[in-house]
Amino acid sequence: MKVSKADQEQAMKYLKKLFAKRKDKTVYTIVTHVSKSGMFRLIRAYMMHKGKPLDITPEVGNALGWGNDERWGVPVSGCGMDMTFHMVYTLSQRLYPDKERGGYILKNAHL
Repeated sequence: MKVSKADQEQAMKYLKKLFAKRKDKTVYTIVTHVSKSGMFRLIRAYMMHKGKPLDITPEVGNALGWGNDERWGVPVSGCGMDMTFHMVYTLSQRLYPDKERGGYILKNAHL
């Protein structure tokens, strides 16, 4: 699931625009699949936009360079911590690299 630099940049631009000037910078996450070993997950990402949930899963996967399974979510490997937090924190760091504590600008909420 290789993501091109152009796709990464386009996704970052789109997400920055969506989160710009918003007080509520919450990314709602749903774990849709966990491997038998527990070392791999697929996670979907949403945000509230004009009072409705907006699926931003493909853009999140592309912005992170992790790709995505279009039916189930962003592939995230690892264990021993909250992997949805890891995904949102990493996204926040990528979107706001010049901000102090940029990883904490976006908030994570489990659905």
